[in-house]
This record gives sequence, structure tokens and C-alpha cells, in this order.
Amino acid sequence: MSPKARRDRDNALYAYLLDEQRRRQQHENLRLLYVALTRARESLYLSAVFRLDSKGAVRAPERDTLLAGVWDRLEQAFALQMQQVTPVDTAPVRYLAGIRRLDVNRPMPPLAEQTRDDASLPCSDDFGRRHTARVLGDILHQDLCQLAGEADIPAAIAALSSSWSMRLRARGLERHQELSALERLTKAMQLLKSSATASWLLQRRKVDGAEQALAVLDNRGRPRRYVVDRTFIEDGARWIVDYKTSEPAPGEAPEVFFASQVKRYQAQLEAYAAIFAPNVPRIALYFPLLDKLLELSSLQ
Repeated sequence: MSPKARRDRDNALYAYLLDEQRRRQQHENLRLLYVALTRARESLYLSAVFRLDSKGAVRAPERDTLLAGVWDRLEQAFALQMQQVTPVDTAPVRYLAGIRRLDVNRPMPPLAEQTRDDASLPCSDDFGRRHTARVLGDILHQDLCQLAGEADIPAAIAALSSSWSMRLRARGLERHQELSALERLTKAMQLLKSSATASWLLQRRKVDGAEQALAVLDNRGRPRRYVVDRTFIEDGARWIVDYKTSEPAPGEAPEVFFASQVKRYQAQLEAYAAIFAPNVPRIALYFPLLDKLLELSSLQ
């Protein structure tokens, strides 16, 4: 079913179908970019042409470009690279200089030796850590979704763990990143095996869902999509639980860490809860690496 003619673009159904079409194209762009990036064997260089805003800051790429799909992960690295670029003369060129042929007998200067740990690449280590954390979070979310409703959690974890290395490598992690992620995955699953909280959270209920996709129209008739990690009804109350794989920084007090997580994700959970209005669900964050269920007070 194709979107209606553009002259009826204010129609809510048209807006929904057009958004579906755009999302399919965005997903196709991400698949194309993934194939291109994962072909690299030793090194990978990304290049792009940017425009600057009135303050000289790098403007985000157009949303239909390949770079737009990963801009949230690469923005800082590109911004730092742009700070090191020497300004060029932007005056219009009035003529083209004559082309000179190089002397084929003149020896070329030696190329500067580079290593994979080139210190001139800003944020390489930071980007690697953030990418590893993102991949770890994705796999933990996927596995928690698979474990929801399982009668034998330890057996299900054993089956899932056999695929961890392959899934981590498929996402482009290097060996040291893979080992770090495996250590944290193992830690999370060991906690789940013996956790009464996790057992309660993942048990099957008559009304429940895992990685449940929801679509609603906002007050302007525009489609909004959400994915709820875990939702169920317990004793007549709807629960909405969002999984978070973050941990306290070294030396950070647990109460400070949890307070910051509540502040950061309260609005996100409130948006989930609003979908079920006029009912007021109970909303919570679950940290599988800490085996901590943190219930938030709803603002509704």
C-alpha cells in the first residue's frame, strides 16, 4: 500500500505511511553502510563534506545520507578533526594555473610510517569503548528478550552464550573489545541465574511483552514509535521496565549513580507510560550488570 498523493499530506494515515517509507529507506542505508564498513581488513577511513553553522560548528548531515544513521556516534570525532583543519582561502578562483608534468626520474619522498595506534586519530580509544558498550547493550537486550518467559533460565543462558563471540565479532569488535564484552556478558548472566529479582521480572504472565514495539500518534498527528524492553501486568498493575547496561564509574557512589540514571531516563519512561493513559503504570529501570531494579515515581 503506497502513500497517498502529496496534496493530502496532512492526512494522519498518509503521514504514517510516508514515515514507514522513510524508515525503510533509513534501514536500507544503514545496511548498506554496515556492509561497506565491515569490508575493511586493517584500517578504515571515513570522509565527508560538512557545512558549518553561523557559529562555525559542524552541522549535522542531511537525514537521508549514510552518515546520518551513525552521526550520534561519530559527531564528536568529526568535530575534533575539523578543529585541526587549517582554514583555506575561500576567495573564488579567477583562473586555472597551468598544469606541469612531474619529472618521472625525480624520487618521491618517503611516506611517513604509520601504525594502527596512530595518536593523531582523536577519540579512537573513546569511540572503541562507546562502540563496545553499544554492542554489549544490544546483545544483552536481545538475550533478555529471549529469556522472558523461559521456564529454565540457566539452560536458556547456556544456549545463548554459545553464540556471544560470533555475534560480537559480527558487530566489528576487535579481540580485546570482544574479551571485555564477554566478561561483562558472563557477569550479567551469572547474576541472572541466581537473582530472585530477575526471576520475577522474566517470569511468564498472562499479559506480558518483551521488546514490545508500540506506535502512537502525537498531538500533531505525527507517528511516534517506542520499543518497551519489558512490560507485564502483575496484581492488576501494569509494569514498564527499561533495561540499562550502564555501571557506576570508578569511585562513584551507587546512590549518586542511580540518581543520575533516574534524572536521565525519567522522561523516557514517562513517555512510555503515557501510551497506556488514563492508566498509570509502574515504571522502573533494571540494571542487569548490577541486578538492580529501580522503581521510579510516575509524574502522571
